[in-house]
This record gives sequence, C-alpha cells and structure tokens, in this order.
Amino acid sequence: MSVRHDIINYLVAVHASTGMSKTGFNPNLLRLLGISAEEFAYSAADISGKYLRYFPYIEKAAESGAVKLDNAATTLVHELRHARGIVTESLQKEHEWIVSKLHVAQVRPLFFKGREFNRVVTGVPRVSGDFDYLVRQADLDTAIRVLEESGYRQGRTMSSAFRDLFSPDDPGMLRLQPLPTANKLEVRNCHHQVHAFYKVIECTQQIDFHLDRPAPDFFVYFNHNQKTYALSVIDLHFNIATGMDEDDYLRGLKHHSIYSDADEFLAPEVLAFFFAGRAYYEPLVLNQPSYRDLIDLFAVLHNCKDGFDWDWLTYLSLQYGNQAALYYCLHHASVLMPSLVPDQVLEFLTQHLEQKPELDLGPFLPKAFGVTSFDHTVGHIIQAFSSQTNARIAA
Repeated sequence: MSVRHDIINYLVAVHASTGMSKTGFNPNLLRLLGISAEEFAYSAADISGKYLRYFPYIEKAAESGAVKLDNAATTLVHELRHARGIVTESLQKEHEWIVSKLHVAQVRPLFFKGREFNRVVTGVPRVSGDFDYLVRQADLDTAIRVLEESGYRQGRTMSSAFRDLFSPDDPGMLRLQPLPTANKLEVRNCHHQVHAFYKVIECTQQIDFHLDRPAPDFFVYFNHNQKTYALSVIDLHFNIATGMDEDDYLRGLKHHSIYSDADEFLAPEVLAFFFAGRAYYEPLVLNQPSYRDLIDLFAVLHNCKDGFDWDWLTYLSLQYGNQAALYYCLHHASVLMPSLVPDQVLEFLTQHLEQKPELDLGPFLPKAFGVTSFDHTVGHIIQAFSSQTNARIAA
C-alpha cells in the first residue's frame, strides 16, 4: 500500500470514527496533501484486496456519502456485511456465555479496546475474533481458570494467517504448539497480559461467501462439512501496559450494557492517555505503524467530549511522564478537528516539555504511517501532513 493511499484510508477512518464530514478537517489539509475528492472512491478489488482491513471504515463513510463505491464494490459490501453479521452473532453468544461465567466466579472484566470498544465508543462495527478483557490483578488466576474450563487453549502458531490454525479434518481442533516459558514471561512482563487464548466455535448459520485473502483483525471463519466455524481469541490483560497504578486506571469507570446490565469500560480520560501513548511510542520505540491507535484516540476525544475532564488527563500526564505523547497526538487532533482540544491544555503540555526536553522523542507521524525515509514520491505528503501537526518545541 502506498503512503498516499494509506493516508487517504486513514482520513476515511477518522471520518467514520468521529462522524465528521470531510469539511470538518482543516480546510488546508487536503490541499497540502494534494488529495482530491475523486480519490475517496473504492472498487471491489480495493475492498477485497489490500484495503480489506479498512472495510468497516469505508462502509461507514460510504453511508454518509464521504466516499464513493462502484456497483461491484456496493455488492461486495453487502456480502461482507452479511458474513460479518453471522460471525458477530456467533461471537456475541459465545462471549455472553464467557462473561456470565466470569461473573459467577466474581470476576468483572473491563473492555478497553477491540470489538466492544468500537461498538460503544466509535460506532464502527469492526469485527474480529480478538476480544480484550482487562481484569484486576487479584482476579487473574481465577479468570485463567474460567477460560480453560470453557474450552480455551493457549499456544503458539507458526503462521500469521488465522485460517491456517484450523485443522482440515476436525475444525474444532487447532494447530497450536506449546508455549516456551520465555515466551510466556515476555508477554506477561512486557505486555501485562497472558498469552492469547484460542477457541473454535460453530456459527449460527453457514456462510457461503468466501474471501481469498482475509486481512489481520478481520473476522475469520472456516467451512467444513456444510458448517461454518469461527475463531474466538481472548487477550487477558491485567494492566493497561502504561505503568499506571490500578487505582488510577480504575477511577471513573463507565457502564454500558453489552453482555450484562453493568459491563464496565475505562473512563475516556484513561483511554485517551492509553491510545496517545501507543500511537506515539510504538512507531518511535518499536518501529510499528500506529495510525489505528490515533483513530481510536480521536474517537474517544470526539465522541466523549461532553464532560471530558482535561484536568485529570493532564494530571495523568505529569504523574506518568506521558507529556510528549499527549502533546504531539493532541496537536494532531486539533488539526483534524479544530477547537476540540482546549488551547490551555496544549500550552500546559508545551511548557512541561520545555522543562523536560529529555521526554521529547520528536515527531512521530512518519513512522506512524510506516515511512522510514522521505523519498521524492511520498516524502512531500508526510511532510505536509506533519507540518500541520507536529510543531517543534523551542529549545
């Protein structure tokens, strides 16, 4: 995927996650990027191929007229939506059952990213078998026991394609290899979670539509003997991997009804802190693109703006040294969504970074989009985008 089209897809995703029209962007942004309205159009080959991971955003943006679909793309969207609906219903039933078993065991999982987060916060129906449960540290062993008793298994795969996990003779069995102790410890110590749990479930209906190349983070299913099976994956977290104390990230929990009448979500200020940190540090430290985290951050800021406690967010930045991530990410948000971030918050972060320049790792957008060098074909696009977002702090 070229950087140019990656940015176009990114803008479409921001639109879908925040309910904005294209005129809601900085009026100079598209001109600086050299992007015209005609480029916000998708064919069926685009959606079923390299842009499949953006399908939920393209679908949502098309509903509001922000992007255009040709006839074949429109038909494909309907087929994907139907298949997604069957997988969604099947996974919904599975996880209603799992959450009820956790509740019986006195464990109340929190939902802070992934499928449930998108359903409640962004409204974009991204579907994946990957469910993220956050449990209190004291409940971790009990949660592991409940998952194992419910048929979930841990293991290591030798392929990045989830479809290869299914056994062709018995789709209820998974091709998993034992996890080395070192791998388990790395996941626990570095990611504050236990290694993923896998389970195959039978779908409520057979799906006749097939994708030749399922993308990561998209729904995964497998047909066998006129039945359709889906893969359910649970990531069990015991901290949000920011070094934040449990009392701080459990403050101000929000309640939404998904699996029960009192399902819990982290407060929007904690979510903003979390996604800003991922968006900023993952490309600079781990060399991983992070525009998906930016999309989630913007959704939190835009869709939870009423009553958002900016004082609490700035407190968290000082308490845990996240000023640089918030500074750059919030500047970027203010470019795409003017007036969303109070000026005093940006001034506050600027002053503290001037006092502690060692925290400033510099602009992150080039690497957030997977660009490591500025060649003449794509460099001007990223530079234009960055110039509107990453104002340098005076020495």
